Amino acid sequence: MLFDSSIRKELARSFGATLVVLVTVVMTMMLIRTLGQASRGSVNPSDVMLVMGFTVLGQLPISLSLFVAVVSTLSRMYRDSEMVIWFASGRGLASLLRPLLRFAWPVMAVIAVLSLAVWPWSNTQIQELKT
Repeated sequence: MLFDSSIRKELARSFGATLVVLVTVVMTMMLIRTLGQASRGSVNPSDVMLVMGFTVLGQLPISLSLFVAVVSTLSRMYRDSEMVIWFASGRGLASLLRPLLRFAWPVMAVIAVLSLAVWPWSNTQIQELKT
């Protein structure tokens, strides 16, 4: 129980921090790109924030954040010799799968909903705004 909760807590912290940083970077890039499109005339200047919002919805870095969270959490556990303690107490690498999957399945469900419904919708909204 302690093993599962400590891994999930560490994953949640790392995922949240990574997601905030990557969303900030993506929003900054999209703002610069959308302002460039508005200055060229391909986007109405009054719709810049709306186009930027739809674009950020279409390019959320959720899967990258999940990957970085898992890798950084496991590497921190190895670096701090936490994994040695878990291995010595009888936990193997296979016991990592359960807490990792318990943490990752809601994120994977969000990615599935985004890719099947939200991203196509946001792309059509952006095309309608551009025309």
